Amino acid sequence: MKLVDATKRAKRHPDTFQIPSDAVRAGLRPGDLAKLIFCDGKRGCERMWVIVEKADGCSYTGRLDNVPAFLRGKLGQRVRFACKNVIDVGGGRSGGGGAALATLAIGAGLLAVNWPRRA
Repeated sequence: MKLVDATKRAKRHPDTFQIPSDAVRAGLRPGDLAKLIFCDGKRGCERMWVIVEKADGCSYTGRLDNVPAFLRGKLGQRVRFACKNVIDVGGGRSGGGGAALATLAIGAGLLAVNWPRRA
């Protein structure tokens, strides 16, 4: 799975794709949640939450907190990512929502699925 550069996407679509500030994306600590966009060339993209385990500047390591709907991957899978990949933050130490919302790209349309995060 490849991660999307959220910074580039936000610059291309400033009216429809907003991301947290640089300071927020650079300030994640262990226990925080970061939402990332995972893609592959065949199945499309999924937005999923990752629990931050290690932070080193703008480099992070965490564990996938969603079960992918159609991409290869599994709950708890280790993920390395950077500030530029973060599209949202929430839950964990930073507060925020208690449910994960994944937007699944299915064919030409989008389907939003809301399910509770694991405890």
